[in-house]
Amino acid sequence: MTLQISELETRLQEERQAAEHATQQAAALENQLNYEKRQTQSLAEHVDRMSAQLAEHQQSNAEAVDSRSTLEAQLRYDQETIQRLSAQVAQLQAEVADFEARFRDERQSAVKGMELLGMAQNQLSGLFRVLYQDGQNGNGHAPDYTAISQLSAPPMIESPISPEPQPSAPGPSSLEAALLEQPVSS
Repeated sequence: MTLQISELETRLQEERQAAEHATQQAAALENQLNYEKRQTQSLAEHVDRMSAQLAEHQQSNAEAVDSRSTLEAQLRYDQETIQRLSAQVAQLQAEVADFEARFRDERQSAVKGMELLGMAQNQLSGLFRVLYQDGQNGNGHAPDYTAISQLSAPPMIESPISPEPQPSAPGPSSLEAALLEQPVSS
């Protein structure tokens, strides 16, 4: 019986050691479990943060895609506007060139007209001088109109008109001056 008791005590001691070892293992496992729970909690929080960041990035990406689409549409519109404006500028430049050409032609035509008018005034002035002199000779004869037909054209004078427009000077023209020089007969 003592042997049995001693065996039982040994067994009891072994069982206690085993129980104590099991308790220590259980405590270690519990610590390990708590550690892993904290780790899991930390990882879950990290996953939540990453998910939130992913959602933000996806939102930003969607906004960037929308913004890019808007900017591309604006760019196309601006390019079309530039093309329209370039065409309008080219058309206006062509109109300006045409206007300048017509203006040059009109200016040259006006210069020629003024030259012709000056020649006509000179011829009329010469004609009036001849008529005036015939009327002043006092011989009682009718004026000699054949002398008028024999008048040669006066020499061509340089036109005072330049191609550029100049303000006209006030005063009588040469025709008016010739008529004003004639005496009034009563």
